[in-house]
Amino acid sequence: MSQELAQRISAAARWWLPWPLLLLVLQIRDAPTPAQQAAADPLLLICGAIASLPITAALALAAATFWALRYKVSGRIILQEGLWALAAILLVSVTLLVLHHVNGAVLPGFIPPEESAAPGMTLGLAAGVLEEAMFRLMLLPLLLVLLTRWLPATRAQLIAIAVTALAFTLLHEVHEPQWQPGHLVTRFVLPGVVMSLIFIRISPSALLSGHCFAHVLIPGLFLPPTTMP
Repeated sequence: MSQELAQRISAAARWWLPWPLLLLVLQIRDAPTPAQQAAADPLLLICGAIASLPITAALALAAATFWALRYKVSGRIILQEGLWALAAILLVSVTLLVLHHVNGAVLPGFIPPEESAAPGMTLGLAAGVLEEAMFRLMLLPLLLVLLTRWLPATRAQLIAIAVTALAFTLLHEVHEPQWQPGHLVTRFVLPGVVMSLIFIRISPSALLSGHCFAHVLIPGLFLPPTTMP
């Protein structure tokens, strides 16, 4: 992994710290209901994170703090990643508002159900925080560090992204009673490949903050599928 990418991740982690802190606040003020727990992201169910949201937030804070303290980062890079975070939040806002206007208060069918409003804001944000901590702040950088010892940078990045996407997909599918090819492809391509590409090639901060903000905004815009006529 290049020094530049490591520094950008370090800067992005600093801007990302408020999201796991917000999760702690939401866990106290907006505790999930049993119905929301049943609709939660499969990763939360597998990890038992619903019963231990403070531990989920603590894991994310630990990952973010490690990156924030691991590298010395110039003020220029910190500012750039902060601007990318704001740009991502703005882009996510516009995209979701346009989708709500065009498609109504329901997400398209190819999007897995845990991405809807059904889990509520607390569990939705918990899923985003846990996914970013596990896959973008832990697994993906670890693979990049290991692979770049033996492979050219571009090839190492492609393999690391593919392995991370596969791990993301399989961990989400393990809890499914019956695999749905559409959801499997969506999980592999969008949160797996595309989001990791954004993290590496565009901005770690754009991905980290944009993803978590989406989970905060979705419950206010889209109804759970079971409430639709």
